[in-house]
Amino acid sequence: MLAELRVRNLALVESATVRFTPGLNVVTGATGAGKSLLLAALALVLGGRWSRDMLRTGAERMHVQAVFDLDDERAARVAELSGEAPPEGGGRREVLVERRIDAAGRNRAEIDGRLVAVGKLRELGALLAEIHGQSDQQALLDPVHQTALLDRAAALEERRATFAKRLATWRTSSRLLAEVRGDADARRRRAEELVALAAEIAAVAPEPGESDALRSERELLAAAERHREALATALELTWDAGTSGDEPAVDRLGRAAREIQGTAELAPDVHSAMDLLDGAAEQVQEAGRLLESALAALEADPERLDRIQERLEELGALLRRHGPSEEDALRRAAEAADEAAALRAAERGSTDLASRVADEAAAALREGLALDAARREAGASFSRETRATLAELEMAGTRFEVAVPERATDPGAALATATPLGLGPLEFLVSPNAGEELRPLARIASGGELARTALAIKGRLAGADRIPLLAFDEIDADVGPRLGAVIGRRLAALAAGRQVLVITHLPQVAAFAASHLRIRKSESGGRTYVHVEPLTGADREREIAEMIRGAGRAEEALDQARAMLAEGAEGTGNAAGSATESATGSAAGTSR
Repeated sequence: MLAELRVRNLALVESATVRFTPGLNVVTGATGAGKSLLLAALALVLGGRWSRDMLRTGAERMHVQAVFDLDDERAARVAELSGEAPPEGGGRREVLVERRIDAAGRNRAEIDGRLVAVGKLRELGALLAEIHGQSDQQALLDPVHQTALLDRAAALEERRATFAKRLATWRTSSRLLAEVRGDADARRRRAEELVALAAEIAAVAPEPGESDALRSERELLAAAERHREALATALELTWDAGTSGDEPAVDRLGRAAREIQGTAELAPDVHSAMDLLDGAAEQVQEAGRLLESALAALEADPERLDRIQERLEELGALLRRHGPSEEDALRRAAEAADEAAALRAAERGSTDLASRVADEAAAALREGLALDAARREAGASFSRETRATLAELEMAGTRFEVAVPERATDPGAALATATPLGLGPLEFLVSPNAGEELRPLARIASGGELARTALAIKGRLAGADRIPLLAFDEIDADVGPRLGAVIGRRLAALAAGRQVLVITHLPQVAAFAASHLRIRKSESGGRTYVHVEPLTGADREREIAEMIRGAGRAEEALDQARAMLAEGAEGTGNAAGSATESATGSAAGTSR
């Protein structure tokens, strides 16, 4: 669950802290007030794309923090992402995720204070949240995206991966067979080139990380005397008084421990201090031993320096051709040897290879057809559930089907156009009106129909994988107020056992919220500021009334607003007007 979101210098938001609750959280506000900025901040902290116009005018950097309250399973997976040891014991745990971006576009991402790549934030986002905006609804029109959605809802991703592996195996063997059946002289020349390449790398015999190690040793030997002086000085300061006559650190620590020995028996703090001094003395002694060993080992060695330089030149010449690293060169040698061996083996047994390719094609086709069959079966169930949800959203006459086309039975023809996704994509077909034929979703859905279809499908997916946070940017766009209560009730049901964050312009949807936040703009000193305010009680009633009748006529709609809130509370099992009192948001720009 997203517990808190803190934003600084994101577009119109100078500073905002917003707390969220389990269940349905709604965000309302006037058009253009900046409602979508909360979802933009959430997307950024979960690795989303950044553009320069997101930075507040005049600010040097933007900072977004999110606090997530996680169960023990997800907390362990987040710890793995950040490189931490898994938390001991069970129970819930809070995780702090941060992202800072400066005006030059430099990123700094952290999970619980540990620096991570922005890509790790994207992995975290896939684990914790799904954000659905207008672009996600448009993605529903793409058959490839539709195929991935059904596979996810029906848990067919592992089966799809099996097909992709078989397809890749067949294609690799097919390319090899084409080479075998090509010009024999060209094949032999290719094999000789590969053998020579592998031999060239083997003659140099690079070792992983060898260049870096040699450069470090070269730098050490090139200034051996200076490094010896530094080691000798450090050794003298540590445990050998040498010629300076100063008391070394290890003696000072020992004397300090002895001085307080008597006091330590009477004062626990002093006793702890004495233990720390004893431990420090042991560590200093160990450091001295290491320094002494390093000093003894470090001698000027011109011959060794020459050998290092020669070896680096030899490695450099090799890595310029086959690098940039020793690991790359070794991998290239292994690949060349394998390919040469395969070419020679294939030349000796092209008949066996052709038979193997045929078997692999048949196996890939069987797997692809089985995947299609599983998609048809899952699609029937998916269609029934989607139609039921669409009926709740007052699209009862809508026919919705998942179409999986019949495929060619010839392996060559079927696999020629296949992708790792399958033998071909499926397609969502819709007929919103009785008597009309089924057509692709992209050709039939209006804005409102598309929004409701997206809600139905996302609800089905949410039940499949239980993502803890779903965020919707105006899922009720292009939907009239008559359907608002239906959509609100559906969103509230979707929020059962998880957290849902919705940006809405419909009072009927807002009335079903467990937590209600309002976004408003203000101007001060020639600058525009965005404020985030939690609403409860009378404030929430007035906001709902303003959404119904407008700011100037809210009084006329207060009774209607109260009725909506009562209906929302009844529909979700909450107490009337149950926006969580603890949700707080600090106004942007209050620290000017």
